[in-house]
Amino acid sequence: MIVLNPFATRLLTAPGHPDLDTHALRFGFYALLQVLESATVFLMLAHMLSHGLAPRTPRTVAIDIARQSFNLILGFGLSIPVFFVTPNAWIMWIVVPLLVSRWRHIHRRKRNPEASPGPGDSGPG
Repeated sequence: MIVLNPFATRLLTAPGHPDLDTHALRFGFYALLQVLESATVFLMLAHMLSHGLAPRTPRTVAIDIARQSFNLILGFGLSIPVFFVTPNAWIMWIVVPLLVSRWRHIHRRKRNPEASPGPGDSGPG
């Protein structure tokens, strides 16, 4: 996948004004490559943790990496079919991971309200 990245990037930057189908194939290929890369990172992390190959990795770091990989899989993966409808589906590469992260943050605060600062608590200082 690393070897294919320059090729996929070159497809994105190729000159010309392609029709929607060609645009979808170019951007869809790049998005698919990113999905596969993120899924590989996710699976490698799961394998390392399940076999004790990363004993010094804090649990919070591992969870963070897994969440970031999952968010990228969602953002790039959901954009692929949308490229066949609009050339602006690349916006999902940015928006979907941000929305999922924000949703998780709100959901986590609802489950554990005592962990979030109160109205009068401005933090240290």
